[in-house]
Amino acid sequence: MSVLSSSYHGYNYAWGVVTDELGNLYVVGSSERAYNNIWSYVEMYNPLGVKQWHQHHGLFGVGGNGSTGLARSATSLYTAGQTGRGVNLQVLAMKYTTAGTQVWTKEWGGAASEATYDVAVSGADVYLTGFTGTDLLVVKLHDDGAAASYVASAVYAGAGNDGSWGIDVAGGVVYVAGSTSVSGNNEAILLAYDTDLQPLWNITWGGPADDAANDVVVRDGVIYVTGKVNNQAFVNAYDPDNDDDGVMNWLDNCPDVPNADQADFDGDGLGDACDPDIDNDGVLNEADVCDATPPSLPLQYVEPDGSVKGDLDGDCDVDLADFAMMQERFTGPNP
Repeated sequence: MSVLSSSYHGYNYAWGVVTDELGNLYVVGSSERAYNNIWSYVEMYNPLGVKQWHQHHGLFGVGGNGSTGLARSATSLYTAGQTGRGVNLQVLAMKYTTAGTQVWTKEWGGAASEATYDVAVSGADVYLTGFTGTDLLVVKLHDDGAAASYVASAVYAGAGNDGSWGIDVAGGVVYVAGSTSVSGNNEAILLAYDTDLQPLWNITWGGPADDAANDVVVRDGVIYVTGKVNNQAFVNAYDPDNDDDGVMNWLDNCPDVPNADQADFDGDGLGDACDPDIDNDGVLNEADVCDATPPSLPLQYVEPDGSVKGDLDGDCDVDLADFAMMQERFTGPNP
């Protein structure tokens, strides 16, 4: 199947595509309707490649509107892009029905130029990602039905120009793929946020050339990221729960050892299942005859084998029970 999308005065770009269960295709892009006047468009094709409808958005003579990201829910389509209607670029998000009716548009921005390149949907929450000024941007909107409301935004600021091009939501986590400036070069970055856009973790990687992560998708619990490093394309896969204990890596105090209970006797942030010194008494577990020494016990009371001075009842602590036993040894049992 090969089809030609709508063409107007000049350059035309198709940036994103999604499908539905019936095999229909929905395409988002931008089109030059007049010289240097860019409009956004969304259109639908049936499985045979026959166009079913086309919708465009913009104003003649008013800068540029472009949409590059597209996501679908059961009954709606959502786009991510930017508009040049104001002094600076602003975020432009739109909602259409799958029958092609525009439901709402939402513009958002501040003093800096903002643009978004991808969109993901979870229930009534719409997440967009792109840039603001020189920083990476994530925006959360709420689909109120006939309109959209702004909820929150998050910014990641590296040492130089940062931005993001891919976003997905899965398991209560928002994943963002982009690039960040590190020591004068751009490196690929993968970030994770909770659904309130509070940061959870991020990882960066790259080589001597400028690098970027261009898209991210989560399927069956695995995070797939694609982009370029050292001018070579890459696809990476990440398991968010390495040990399959039901606790995500960024929350797991033993990410490579199953420990669903997250027990941490000495409270040092390293779970008992992977802590080489569970009670933090300076004696490794395999040599420690008493691996339940209270963390509050001064280390001068710990013997080289891990036992505790004055611990007469073998409970790894010195307490009133030990005092009573010592008293009994010297004075005999209490009458």
